[in-house]
Amino acid sequence: MAFLACEHGPGARLFDSQSAALAVLNKRISAQALLWSFNNSFILPALTLLAASWVIALMRRPQQGSAVDAGAH
Repeated sequence: MAFLACEHGPGARLFDSQSAALAVLNKRISAQALLWSFNNSFILPALTLLAASWVIALMRRPQQGSAVDAGAH
């Protein structure tokens, strides 16, 4: 009932229900777009980590005789 009072009352020229609905819709769409872009920003680091893990898993182990002498330090 309060909504009808604003729509047909003395302040009817001050309150435009269509503009208010569009403002709410715009705010919700903007929030969803921000969330979507934040989630999508993690795709590249995730793919990089996945590729690096495959490279590490496929590397050969060093041979026993090729170890560098660490006694110099």
